[in-house]
Amino acid sequence: TLYSNTTISGADLLPVIGHTFMLEEQQIYQDYYKSSWQYYFDQTQSVLDLTKISAYFDAFEDFSSSLYSIISNNTSKTSTLASLINSSQKYGQTEDNYGNTIYPFDIFDITGALAKITGNNNFSSLSSKATAVNNALTQMVIYEEHGAATTGCGLCLFCPLSRYTWYYDAADDAPTTNFTNWKNVANRIAEVTWN
Repeated sequence: TLYSNTTISGADLLPVIGHTFMLEEQQIYQDYYKSSWQYYFDQTQSVLDLTKISAYFDAFEDFSSSLYSIISNNTSKTSTLASLINSSQKYGQTEDNYGNTIYPFDIFDITGALAKITGNNNFSSLSSKATAVNNALTQMVIYEEHGAATTGCGLCLFCPLSRYTWYYDAADDAPTTNFTNWKNVANRIAEVTWN
């Protein structure tokens, strides 16, 4: 594609790269798993327009601030929130030969997590804020493609639900983020679920 059009924009070229990757991965999975390959194919590729990240940042931080207000002094709602996030699409986990998770990376699809959260009565008041996040995502994710075994939107969410991952700022090599309000939510979840 680049050879035939050396002036192509990044916004036009990057989806081609993502799609080509997906085609190659599908072939690898099909060759390896034969007839049941669709079940295993969980790759996701996306292209983000980072000029739109400020709107996403603001929307997600607004959502997270309100979410933290609900859970900050309520252990039961924090546990419910953890369960909702944990039931959404997961990425990057290691499994044993029987499909049991043995090393979760605590990374989740963001739109799936938002849908699970706002679908619960404890958090349904946040629906309009979640809609604002999804609208900002729609503007920022200019290309997304996923395999049959996933429902990804192209952007992930880190939430330290297990002791296999550090919570935000817990150590020198722990995850960090500029999403301060989300960090408060995630660390509150770790505080409750790890005890």
